[in-house]
Amino acid sequence: YGSFLTIEFGQPLPSNNEQQKIHGEWHLWLYNCTWRLEEGDKILADSEDKRNNLEVAVHRLENLTLQSVNLIPPAWDMVFAFEHQVVLKLFAIYSQNYNHWFLYTPDAEVLNVKILRILSKLCIGIGDTEFDQLMTLFSIDNRFYLGKTQRL
Repeated sequence: YGSFLTIEFGQPLPSNNEQQKIHGEWHLWLYNCTWRLEEGDKILADSEDKRNNLEVAVHRLENLTLQSVNLIPPAWDMVFAFEHQVVLKLFAIYSQNYNHWFLYTPDAEVLNVKILRILSKLCIGIGDTEFDQLMTLFSIDNRFYLGKTQRL
């Protein structure tokens, strides 16, 4: 907790080591960013709150379906919208060239802010359909979806 938070999505993956933490098919690591968890018009927690408050608030995310993820340039802040109006907002704490989140995929790939910056530069001059296809990064059984939120 604090500026570091991990969120597991999808089915748990088997571990080869008893000491190893079990990860989901998709593993999101929030790293050196501030974040805030909200439900409706209420703030549940902020990344700098006391640890006991963070532990209680973060458990609110358990078993919720993620409905959308908004990527907000230029710092690539993110807004995760879950069911029941639960929202997790991430804010970069560095202005340039720093990854404040990493998304590990089932194929052992890693998406991060730098990759999105490169994609956004490649997308200049292409049509809306091609851009939508590029920015719709993945979909798993309607439980986790990351898609384009605005044209760059």
